[in-house]
This record gives sequence, structure tokens and C-alpha cells, in this order.
Amino acid sequence: QELKTVLNNACYSSIVMGYAAQTATLMGISTFGSSFMMGLGIFETESESSMIFGVLISIAGVIGTPLGGFVLDKMQSTDHESNLLTRAPNNVITTNSHLAKIGELIYWSSLIGTILLCLLYFITSRGLYLAIVTIGCSCLFATTSAISLGIMLSVPIDSRSFAVGLSTVIIHLFGDVPSPVITGYLKDLLAPGCSAVKDGEASLAATSNACKADRDGLRMTMFMVFAWCYLSVIFFWFMWRTALLKLNKS
Repeated sequence: QELKTVLNNACYSSIVMGYAAQTATLMGISTFGSSFMMGLGIFETESESSMIFGVLISIAGVIGTPLGGFVLDKMQSTDHESNLLTRAPNNVITTNSHLAKIGELIYWSSLIGTILLCLLYFITSRGLYLAIVTIGCSCLFATTSAISLGIMLSVPIDSRSFAVGLSTVIIHLFGDVPSPVITGYLKDLLAPGCSAVKDGEASLAATSNACKADRDGLRMTMFMVFAWCYLSVIFFWFMWRTALLKLNKS
């Protein structure tokens, strides 16, 4: 009965499925990002590519996550509502107002980040490429705190622990577990020259002449991984509109 109650909540289901799609994109680029950049000629060595890419993702997380929380606090400060998680569920208008603001933030952040990352398909300049990766991922990470708060506010108080646990299962099921497998399959299919034949030969394959000939396929693979995040944009938009409709009705 509790499972049905939680999943029947349109705001909860939308925000969790959107987060799963976003997680799938981030996991895909985290797993294959360094090899993608080597194959595209952005870097020449595996150590340089892995180190710089890892640093960029870390910087994006450090900047984007608190920035998203700060912006959300500013958006919600006009309500003058203290102890939000305790009092809001007793006030339907307050709850829906906060959910609408959460939906607005995660929609625009996800949309801007996804557009920026998809633009990498056309970029060959190293500096511009790295800058857009950092900014785009920062926008995606900016949704983290808002998503966590949205999951809590969208369900009744006595179902919150279950809802948080269920969201983790759903994110694993539709996000970070299948993403590396699907991304690897697309890479092998669209850029076979960039695939290592034996273990430990990934760096050699990424810098080989065969991989250079398959750079268009490698770019398309990256584009498809980034475009996966448009699913999160759609889900977040639906969550935002649902919260607005509930707010107008209340």
C-alpha cells in the first residue's frame, strides 16, 4: 500500500525518474569520458586525460552542488517559512509552492547543462571543450540538493524514509547500473576502431589510426549519452508543471 501511495504521486515519480536519467548520463561520461577525450585527440596520454577529466568533474561537483542549494534557498526565502520539512506538509499551498520552485530550478539547470554538453559534438578546441564540460556538469550537479528536498516534500511525512530508499533503488535500476553497459555498447557499435581488443590496451586503441578514422562515431556516441539527459529535462518539466497545477488548484 505504501509503495502504491508513493509511486502514484506524480511529482515524486517524475523527479526520481528524471534523476535516474541524469545519473545515467553522469555515470556514462564518468566511465568513458577520459577515453572519449583521448579518442577525439583532446589528450594524448591516458594518465593526463584521466587526471584532468577527474579534476574537472570534481570541480563541477564542488561548484554546482552548493550553488544549486544557495539558489534554491534564495528562491524559497520569500515564503518566510522556517522548519520547512516539518511544517510544509500541514500546509498544502506551502508544499506545492516549494515543489513548484524546486521544479523550476531543476528543469532550467538540467536543460542548460544538457544543451551545453550536447554542443560538445561540434567543438574541437581543447580549452573550450574542457570549459563546457565543467560548466555543463556544474549545471547538472546544481539540481542535487533540490532533488533531495523535492523527494522529501512530495510524499507524506510517514512515507519519507521509504520514499528515499525507493528512489535509490530506482536510480540504480534505471541510471548508474545500465548506463556504462549501454554506453560501452554504443561505443563499440559506432566507433569500433576505438575499442581495445585486449585488457590494458584501451589507451593504445584510443590513439590508434583506426580510432582517428572513427572519430565521427565517437562524437555521435558522446552526443547520444548527453542527449540521454533530455529525458531528465522532460521529467523535471512534468514535475514542475504538476506542482504548478496543484498550487493553482489549492
